Amino acid sequence: MDPNRNSLEKMPELVMEKIFSDLDFFDLISLRKVCQSLRFFIDNFRKLDPGLQEIRITVEPKSIKSTYRFLDNSERMITYQRLPNISSLLKWDQKKRILENSNYIDIFLKDFEIFWKNQKLKLEKFQLDLTGNPLRIIYGIQKILAGNSNFEMGKFEIETSNPCQISKILSKLYPKILEIWNKNDEKEYWDLDEISKLNQWKNAKKVTINGFYVDPEIQILENFEKIDLIFEAISWEQILEVKKTLLSSRTMECFRIEFEYFKFEKMLIKTFGVPYFPPGRADKYGQKWFFRLAIPEKILEIRYHSGNRSICFQKIDSFNLPDGAVLQ
Repeated sequence: MDPNRNSLEKMPELVMEKIFSDLDFFDLISLRKVCQSLRFFIDNFRKLDPGLQEIRITVEPKSIKSTYRFLDNSERMITYQRLPNISSLLKWDQKKRILENSNYIDIFLKDFEIFWKNQKLKLEKFQLDLTGNPLRIIYGIQKILAGNSNFEMGKFEIETSNPCQISKILSKLYPKILEIWNKNDEKEYWDLDEISKLNQWKNAKKVTINGFYVDPEIQILENFEKIDLIFEAISWEQILEVKKTLLSSRTMECFRIEFEYFKFEKMLIKTFGVPYFPPGRADKYGQKWFFRLAIPEKILEIRYHSGNRSICFQKIDSFNLPDGAVLQ
């Protein structure tokens, strides 16, 4: 029997609480790695609450970096690195420790589980960068997230080259803002049918998808207030449908679309009329058209920018209508 563990178990819990009262959550996580007896006490007796605002995890081919931002805006980072001969290197607070006969992935997952399952407050942001893309880490994270499911947060940001992973991770979270980034240099098509069926998708208010070409039905986006997507090619019918949706929707405030191909620039002028732009500044601000909404305090602005290959539909305050602009 471990004599240290035996002595700790005999020590009154109030005394142990007093000893640990001046330690923050990160100190306790570090203390868990000292010996089995401390790990046993902390995991089973101490009521932990990290008080986090933000979690950032970067998965690389042979290492993992996890950064935690606390309520006082202080940040702490732990790096888990694979070493030869079945050992791991941990780095935190300018300290290093080599753990023999260990797997850096297992150590990371255990630490992350403690942070996640004890978090009580709503997170402002959870960022997950799956550069290394090892399936074992992804499955481990999914399992941990499921242990504290229906967890609300402000923003969830994920970077990955495999869109199949996104739905599996998102299904364990409830973010209000969703940002998805493709790690590959070349854009690829992503069908949003699967992810759009999730309650998490339906409950989110803002979505940005960058690096993936999408071509969604407008119906799966009607719950969002702000939308930022990339189309490989956008049709004239889609332009009219988005305009119609913004004119009637009480929810949608802004829909921005980047595109690779658009051959209907003349149709914009033919259908919407002569655009507005400040003299000599069209290259910076693009061409604009303005339309009335049912609510007199707001108007719809459509901004087309050929240089940026983008078109943006946005509701703005009526008093921001530029002098000389035509309101249709």
